[in-house]
Amino acid sequence: MRTAARAGTMAGTDMSLHGAARKGETFMIEAGTSSRMDPERESALWLLREEGDDQAREELILGYRSLVFWLARKLQVAPSRYQDLVQEGTIALINAVDHFVPKRNIKFITYAYYRIRGAMVNFLQRVESKAPLP
Repeated sequence: MRTAARAGTMAGTDMSLHGAARKGETFMIEAGTSSRMDPERESALWLLREEGDDQAREELILGYRSLVFWLARKLQVAPSRYQDLVQEGTIALINAVDHFVPKRNIKFITYAYYRIRGAMVNFLQRVESKAPLP
């Protein structure tokens, strides 16, 4: 229980839906990339992904990978755990791309934010729970 509270406070983010969208809007700027994916191109990629196009799927994953790095930096973990955290976040991003349904009229960035952040926090809880008790 204590690790859950600590992992939640390490992020330093509010969990409101509007807060996630606002943070998602700015993640690419903070991650060092100044351009966002063109909304028309993104819509076309989602249509192609629904038809089973692997190249569109890969382009979506690569287009949003900076969100994973942005969230990993926000969690402020030890350098020894950073790469594992990014790996967990990348797996969550891939799952988010695979399971996202554009017809639900929500932004992918909002959906992916919670999926990736949740996977990262769960990873930190799993790793911290294996520490020996004094």
